[in-house]
Amino acid sequence: MDNSDHSSIKNKKKPWISRLQDSVGNTVKFRLRRLAKTQRGKRLENKESKNDLFRHLEKSEQKKTLDQALFLKKQFHLDHFWEKTSRKNLLFNLFYIEMLDKALTLATPRLPEIISVADIGSSNWEYVQGLHAVIKWWRSPAGRQLQLTGFEKDPYRINTDHYSCFDHALGHIDDLKNVHYQPVRFKQQTNQYNVITIVHPFVFPQDHINWGLPSHTFNPHKQLLTAWNSIKPGGALIIINQGRTQHLAQREIMLTEEIEPLVGFPHESILYDYDMAPYVLISIKNLLR
Repeated sequence: MDNSDHSSIKNKKKPWISRLQDSVGNTVKFRLRRLAKTQRGKRLENKESKNDLFRHLEKSEQKKTLDQALFLKKQFHLDHFWEKTSRKNLLFNLFYIEMLDKALTLATPRLPEIISVADIGSSNWEYVQGLHAVIKWWRSPAGRQLQLTGFEKDPYRINTDHYSCFDHALGHIDDLKNVHYQPVRFKQQTNQYNVITIVHPFVFPQDHINWGLPSHTFNPHKQLLTAWNSIKPGGALIIINQGRTQHLAQREIMLTEEIEPLVGFPHESILYDYDMAPYVLISIKNLLR
């Protein structure tokens, strides 16, 4: 995931000299981060009470929203995570579980009971608990044997709390089994994964620059094909974009590369308040129609 705070960066056009200066500066800072490899250790969420979880909602909305949250808790075996995490992180992951469950239900891929999954651009990986739960338990009563790997090319980027993306990712993984965070750019691994997810990829160059990345690393077509070629036949590619503009641009990139989305939809939910609704695209490799 490229945008760790889940907020859209405005795609404002800058003068070319400013764009050049930003790009050069980003390249230098990016390389320095890679050399320094700053880490303070696992950044865990603070455990918080889940009483009155939806007290911020209108009374008329509280019960049905709690019922949905409890349904997801039971369906995806979230008791341990529910107990140990913060309120905000729980609601955020419930939102992702609901969204991914809907995507898989609409696309109906055949997920094997022993499954390998990659997540590209994981950043802080605050959605890893939700991603893990959905892949493990979606239409699998006994739970799949799951190997989940996150890849991040800028893992030492420092957040406002002075912890790196790497620190946050390790905290969000916490005690999940067979889940690993790789501080490297994802490279093609032909027919290796049953599922690949890409959350909030950059589709516009200025957003990429504004986020602090070198301009030469922006190549959404290459990223897409690298992911697609790494998926096993019958496997699924799931992409989540921020808002309709990015969604349409992402869809056009996919169609240009002859990767047809099987399912596409915006996801809005009272479980978590997004400024801009995420859009989901899912394609199944070698799907016969």
